[in-house]
Amino acid sequence: MNVLAALRECARSLYPSSIAAACLNAFRFRGIRIARGAGVAVRGTFEYGEGCSIGAGSNIFVPERALLSLGKNCYVGRYVELGSGGRIRIGDHTSLQDRCIILGDVTVGRYCSLAPNVYISSGRHNFDLVPQALIKDQDRLVRASADLATTQNKPVLVEDDCWLGINVAVMPGLIIGKGAVVGANSVVTKDVAPYGIVAGVPAKLVKRRLDFLPPRHISHRTAADLPYFYAGFESSREYLDKNAAADGLVAEGVFVLSLNASEGGSLHLMIKHLAPGNSTLICANQRLSIHDQFQEVIFDLDRSSVDTSRIQLRAEPSTSRFAVAEAWIG
Repeated sequence: MNVLAALRECARSLYPSSIAAACLNAFRFRGIRIARGAGVAVRGTFEYGEGCSIGAGSNIFVPERALLSLGKNCYVGRYVELGSGGRIRIGDHTSLQDRCIILGDVTVGRYCSLAPNVYISSGRHNFDLVPQALIKDQDRLVRASADLATTQNKPVLVEDDCWLGINVAVMPGLIIGKGAVVGANSVVTKDVAPYGIVAGVPAKLVKRRLDFLPPRHISHRTAADLPYFYAGFESSREYLDKNAAADGLVAEGVFVLSLNASEGGSLHLMIKHLAPGNSTLICANQRLSIHDQFQEVIFDLDRSSVDTSRIQLRAEPSTSRFAVAEAWIG
């Protein structure tokens, strides 16, 4: 792909010898395990949480003004290629197995498993801008124009708890919904619904993990409600046990709830801040103070500005942690 070629050209000018690179990586990127033989070329921003590792032979490219963000306990296997043309975000506890390639503007959520040889890119070769011109010349035309580069770039989103099988390719501009499974050797050309299981070329729905039907009320105590604590929650069995004393599902920074808000105009939360003192929670341009004891808070939902099937909430400061016991539509 043209994005890959541009990033490789950038990397060639940045990489020192392998021994020097290993020493430089250990000095520059403390707290992340980078195997000898991995290349890390960073001119932009490289963020990572605790417990991350990058395998031997992997190539990480972050040009100027680009971002690569790895969440906590991310595993990047051997000979993986991560080339951020804008922003690549990989969520907590997600694994990228050997030879995965992720390029451009791509977000992969928490608890995802990408098998070997998965390919995801927000860009493509250009063959139809000037049809009579060589494809390589059309690619150069796009790279030379900021406006064209923006319009031709189509970000990809893989939501939490997805499993992409070996040799899967995901086309630009798609959303793979939470909990989806993509069968081996599939080419994904359309959005995948939450908890859908797709396979084939092009990938088509073959069954569902569960019927995803957002209810009006969810509780952390009801196992069937856990899928609707949609994103940003520490929802693995390990963390459910670890956070049992919090008496709610724990989230940090930004989190998303999926509820049936077809009737009713307000979001109600039973929530507390998991530290002494208060923090601010923001939803639909409303700001509410959350203290360290459970309280009911209410946000008005403006259907003209809020996706009422996926309700995003954001904390200030972004490191604030909350326990959410219940959520419902009023």
